[in-house]
Amino acid sequence: MAGSAAALNGSGLGLFAGQIQVRAQTLQNDLDLVNTSDPTSTGALVTRFSLPAAPGDVAISGGLGFVADGAGGLQVVRYAAYTPNTVAPTLTVTQGPADIDPATPGTQVLEGASVPLGIQVSSPGQVRSVEVLLNGQSVLTSLSYPFNLSVALPTIAANGGSAAGLQVRATDTNGNVTTTAPVVLQLVPDVSPPRLVSATIAEHSVISTSTKTLLFTFSKALQPGAAAAGVFTLRDAGGGAIQPTAIALVGGGRTVQATYGSLSVGTYAYTVQASQVLSAAWVPLGAGVVTTDFTVQAFSTEWAPRTGRACPSCSTSIRPPKACAAAEWLARMTVRPSASRRRLSSTSASVAGSRCAVGSSSRMTLAPPAMVTPISSARCSA
Repeated sequence: MAGSAAALNGSGLGLFAGQIQVRAQTLQNDLDLVNTSDPTSTGALVTRFSLPAAPGDVAISGGLGFVADGAGGLQVVRYAAYTPNTVAPTLTVTQGPADIDPATPGTQVLEGASVPLGIQVSSPGQVRSVEVLLNGQSVLTSLSYPFNLSVALPTIAANGGSAAGLQVRATDTNGNVTTTAPVVLQLVPDVSPPRLVSATIAEHSVISTSTKTLLFTFSKALQPGAAAAGVFTLRDAGGGAIQPTAIALVGGGRTVQATYGSLSVGTYAYTVQASQVLSAAWVPLGAGVVTTDFTVQAFSTEWAPRTGRACPSCSTSIRPPKACAAAEWLARMTVRPSASRRRLSSTSASVAGSRCAVGSSSRMTLAPPAMVTPISSARCSA
């Protein structure tokens, strides 16, 4: 059965895409439809579709399969025959908004908050979509299992009052609909400012020249103006502003994502106009300008023999030298702040059986080479 990529429809069917060896030196490109209703039966093949090229990934959306088929392009597959029925989906909300004040009757939630919803849905046919309704209006639609839902609640002013009705609606491919009963939420004024939860950069941190996107994630959703020009600004060593190629609010409005072209080696400062970073309830991050100084440096991968091994000299290849097995080598990340190299080796990780020293600095995380594979099991030789 093919299996390099998989997707489930949530109603007992799954698509598995990959290559199958049918005979020596021959691979077959396939998309398998599998019955996944019984987790103890892992090979219940329903049918198989041939693909023109080796697939890279597969997804299910709206009752259709979508295969990223490399040279074969995008393949859209109607993997299940249309079967008329009038049985509506079964829908249960397993997780609703958390009540921030259990002592008060009803469900109290902060205005403007992002609330996750957990659901279970199934259908005799296939589930086409799951929607979240606020005051009877659809505000969010999910087309793919597991139908992860997280909805941003309105402010009291935008809602026109403190009471908001929340529902979930499921529709199958036959057009049958199930809608949950309304849950009335009491919106509570939010007077606390947003907090910076995580960021790509920190004070005096070091990032690679390959870094092009900077993320700033906050504790709550922000007003769209947070991504306006001049609120988040990257400046070079001379104080000049570097314009982003794109800047947007993502992640439910909680994350500012700024993308830049190639950053040269050097020192930089990132400034944030705190008074213009407003929560959905119009509460500012703070006052004044928040500045973060950081450095951009060039990194390289260097291979060196283990102590006591008679191996060739260090190699800058992403793979270990062919004369030695990967297990006989140490992978070290090095940084070159100037003409000379300064080795950073404070953590260890295991890559393809080798012990790798991975460079790190203040709030800097580096991953070992992703393409390392054992070349040979032979011992090192000069």
